[in-house]
Amino acid sequence: MVEEVIERPASSKKNQISPTISKPIRLDEVSGEIEERWDLDMSEFARVLGGGIVPGSIVLLGGDPGIGKSTLMLQVSIEKIACVWG
Repeated sequence: MVEEVIERPASSKKNQISPTISKPIRLDEVSGEIEERWDLDMSEFARVLGGGIVPGSIVLLGGDPGIGKSTLMLQVSIEKIACVWG
């Protein structure tokens, strides 16, 4: 690895971009797209995920060793396989 220093070119005021000013908004004012979600029988886990699993999404599941992360994922997998295979 070699450190490479990149210098920014001197810019004039014409080329400067003004900072975007944003204002906080209330949570009930936030709009979002409604996405397809896979329903789960494990209602509490589905609630944590916002109503179910979004196909193609990634969820990071963390916790202390032995707390049940693998068991939870096995239960979710078995549930989804049972839905697909009937």
